Amino acid sequence: MNNGERRSKQLNKKIVSGITLTFILLSVLTLAFDIQSVKAEPATIIVPDDYERIQWAIGNASDGDTIFVRAETYYENIVVDKTVLLIGEDRETTVIDGGGRGTVVKVETDNFNISGFTVQNSGSASFGIELLNSDGSTISGNTVINNTGSGIYLFGSSNNTFVGNTVINSNGSCIYLFGSSNNTFVGNTVTNNTWDGIYLYGSSNNTFVGNTVTNSAWDGISPSGFSNNNTFVGNTVTNNAHHGIYLSGFSSNNTFVGNTVTNNAENSIYLFGSSNNTFYHNNFIGNTHQVYASSDSLDNMWDDGHPSGGNYWSDYEEKYPDADELDGSGLWNTPYDINANNTDNYPLMYQWPPLDTDGDGTPDVDDAFPLDGSESVDTDGDGVGNNADTDDDDDGMPDTWETENELDPLNAIDGSLDPDGDGLTNLQEYQGDTDPKVSDAQAFHLWVSGVAAAVVIGGAVAATFLWRRRKQP
Repeated sequence: MNNGERRSKQLNKKIVSGITLTFILLSVLTLAFDIQSVKAEPATIIVPDDYERIQWAIGNASDGDTIFVRAETYYENIVVDKTVLLIGEDRETTVIDGGGRGTVVKVETDNFNISGFTVQNSGSASFGIELLNSDGSTISGNTVINNTGSGIYLFGSSNNTFVGNTVINSNGSCIYLFGSSNNTFVGNTVTNNTWDGIYLYGSSNNTFVGNTVTNSAWDGISPSGFSNNNTFVGNTVTNNAHHGIYLSGFSSNNTFVGNTVTNNAENSIYLFGSSNNTFYHNNFIGNTHQVYASSDSLDNMWDDGHPSGGNYWSDYEEKYPDADELDGSGLWNTPYDINANNTDNYPLMYQWPPLDTDGDGTPDVDDAFPLDGSESVDTDGDGVGNNADTDDDDDGMPDTWETENELDPLNAIDGSLDPDGDGLTNLQEYQGDTDPKVSDAQAFHLWVSGVAAAVVIGGAVAATFLWRRRKQP
């Protein structure tokens, strides 16, 4: 073998080796990719089956995984730094107990979900559940109890949702927002705390709907420190040691609609240096005082105009004994004066929303049958609702006959009218089984004309028949 052949053979070996190595590398990469793909699929981790502690499960989880925690008490403080779904088996018996040390559940990630736990026993000045710069998380169906700081605390956290949680016995505010915006709280129960029930500081554009706030050592709901543009709808704020709702620190442009504020030891609403807030369709009942507004609390709106109305004040009739209803609108005709800068121009006569015992959509005050969901109107006052009554206006003409003849079944006056001008009223037309839209004279003329036409036609037919018979051989 000459040198040229030897070099060619060596080159061929190198090429083959290179191709082989390439295939090996591609195989390894493909295998690694397949492994990574499998690993990326969301997994379910069970505590204590897979990991004895919740924190260990979080540490070994990947984003998107679900951690299911069986019912028992776990003595630990957990830090969540991954986007996982943390689910307790039973809200009452799946307990995370902080043992009196630090925050029990600290969330340092976005899009985290937790539900079905009791979270209790935080350390001094710490929290039950803390969201630290967390966005897009959901906290639902938990009981947060016996914590030495706030039950739920948000710091710099936005676009989170809190639904159906119970926050009890907090040594601070039950729910505390600091510099946190665009969060939503729906159907939470907040009770028995040593500070405010819900406290906002420098927090704006949050929404609170259908929450219950009771037995706070200070105020029920307290936006403070430039907390602006928050919305409170349908909340119940009751039995708080100071004020039901306390706005201070230049908190403005907040909206309160359909809330019930009752039996608070001082004021239902206390405004200190807070302007341009809106209050309507709220119930202020049984508070020691109704509203205090400082002289620098200006341009607050206390009604939604006519006919929507303002608020229900339990002491209204005592303050304004000569007031009357405004044009049957359910509003009082005398404004409720708070001070020179704050007035409810259209106070409600009844609580909001108006009571609807039978749930038929018609308030009891307007319902002829408040206990019968199938009836609400009795036009003729005969004790039979319009749906069951065959003659709603009691004019002697059945509703179906009036409708067929383009009359009004809810207006008794049309029974005495004579729209066709034949001298017979609509009632007489019904009794005589005649048409109320065609006069009897016109009907008789048409009948005669019809008879005459029939005679002529009959005669012509008979003459033709006889002529044909005569022509037959």
